[in-house]
Amino acid sequence: MHRSPTPLARSAAAAGAALAVASLVRVSSAGYLSLLLGVMGLVGALAAVKLWRDGSFEARLLTTLVAAGSLLGTVLRATLGLPGIGHLTVGWWELLAAVLAVATLALLLADRLRRGRAPGVPSDGRRPYARSRAADRAHRGGRRRDRAPARPDPRP
Repeated sequence: MHRSPTPLARSAAAAGAALAVASLVRVSSAGYLSLLLGVMGLVGALAAVKLWRDGSFEARLLTTLVAAGSLLGTVLRATLGLPGIGHLTVGWWELLAAVLAVATLALLLADRLRRGRAPGVPSDGRRPYARSRAADRAHRGGRRRDRAPARPDPRP
């Protein structure tokens, strides 16, 4: 379903794009960390552009995953270090990436809370695809429709 992006979603897209740029700037000629940062930067940039244009669920999901991954990686690097790499100090780029990741996640959460329920979801709390309701189960003695009746216990 296509929704037009809200101002909060566009702010999250801008923060996600800045996070992608910060990830791409941190890429150096080192091995696996450069590959990881480069891929996260490219995916983050593509997700931010799609979030700015469409405001779709896929763009929100990718932006959330990139921001959470970047924040987790920065926190783990600052606390535990990285395998294969000696002691590294956390610099300004890592701090900027952590702040941008938190800002992106906060903006996406605020946008989700402000938008409310998606259209087509019942507002009475019922799940539209549930097999049976609690009242139906109570009428059937707690059994589901697709199960056979319970057999009586043969033991006295």
